[in-house]
Amino acid sequence: QILAQTKRSALCSEGSSNSNSPSKRLRNPLVAVTCNNQIDGTALLNFQPSTSRLAQGCLTKKPSSAQITTRMIPRDGFFVFRTPAMSAHISSGINYFERLSDEILLDIFKWLPKKTLLRMATVCRRFNRCSHDDSLWTRLDLGLRTIRPRALEEIVRRGVLVLRLAQTSIQEPAFAPLTEAFTVRLQYLDLSMASITRSSLLRLLSHCRHLKKISLKN
Repeated sequence: QILAQTKRSALCSEGSSNSNSPSKRLRNPLVAVTCNNQIDGTALLNFQPSTSRLAQGCLTKKPSSAQITTRMIPRDGFFVFRTPAMSAHISSGINYFERLSDEILLDIFKWLPKKTLLRMATVCRRFNRCSHDDSLWTRLDLGLRTIRPRALEEIVRRGVLVLRLAQTSIQEPAFAPLTEAFTVRLQYLDLSMASITRSSLLRLLSHCRHLKKISLKN
C-alpha cells in the first residue's frame, strides 16, 4: 500500500511538471516575431540605421535653400585680404586710360567689332574722337542688312575705303536734303543686288571722287 501511494504521487508530480514544460505550454506565435525590433505592444521602436543606399540617402539631411543662398552671399569681410598693390590700385581712383596716348587707344580699338566701336563712342569725348578715326573704318561690310534713312551719308563720311552693300536695303532718304558738298575716300563699292533708288545712287557717286571699282550686278 505504501508502495502504491509512492508510485501515485510520483506520477502526479511528473504530470504536473510535463504540463509546465515549454512543449506543453500554449504559445503565441507572434510574441517571438519582432517587427522593427518591437517585441510587444508596450516596447518602444528601436530603428537601426540601414545599410542600403536608399535609406542612407533618406536619412542624410539635405541643406535647405535658405542655407544655400546664405552660403552664396559673400560676407562683409570677403575682400578684406588684399595685397597692398591691389588696395592702392582700387582706392586711388586714377583713370589709367588718361595715361594712354591716342595711338595706343587706336591700336586697342582696331580689334573691336564695329558694333562695339559705336558703343565706345558714347563713353566720353575722347573715346568719341578716337572711335571716328579713319584708320578704324577702312573696310565695312553691311551686306544683307537694312540701312536706316540718312545713315548712308554717315557711313561714307567715316573715311571708308572698301564698302560692301550686297543685298542691302537702303531706306530713303539716303542723304540729308541740305548737305554741303563733300568728298569721301571710298575706292571700292559693292552694290550687288542692293535696293537703292536712282537718285540716291547718283548722289552717292557724286561724292566718290576716288572711286576705282563699283559692282552693280542685277
